[in-house]
Amino acid sequence: MRRTLLFWLLLLTVVGPLPAAETPSRTADNPAVESDEGADFSYSPNWPQPPDTSGMLLRLGFGTIATLGLCVATLVLGRRWLQRPTAATTSRKLQIEESVVLGHRATLFLVKVGECHLVAGTDAGGLKSLIVLPTTFAEVLDQQVEATDSALSVSLPMTATIIGNASRAV
Repeated sequence: MRRTLLFWLLLLTVVGPLPAAETPSRTADNPAVESDEGADFSYSPNWPQPPDTSGMLLRLGFGTIATLGLCVATLVLGRRWLQRPTAATTSRKLQIEESVVLGHRATLFLVKVGECHLVAGTDAGGLKSLIVLPTTFAEVLDQQVEATDSALSVSLPMTATIIGNASRAV
């Protein structure tokens, strides 16, 4: 602020005051200029009428209501247009039944293809693993029980002998 004031003050002292504008005088060659005698130099401007605030507020209110109405109508129509039909999803052969986010952009999907279930593991690079699950849990359990029973029947006599010898030793 001080620098600006000092700059202008220095400029005025170096350059000097601006010359006054020349006022035309009445001469023989310029008769259009009138003399200042008897002229009224008081001026009061005619101010325009102030704007009608009630009209402006009324237009503002109606414009706002119209804009909000158009927004609501767009949302309602857009929702109907973007909504997926529910009947079409049940007739699809390929469905994602569940997904679990594991972190670091890795996801595990349970996918149903017809009657078969698949487990798909993905990460940022794409599909990493795809495993076909058995059709029912009961079938897998029965297979595991049969395999366990056959393993126990083979090792049961040897286990009984070891247990019997251990009990005699104690």
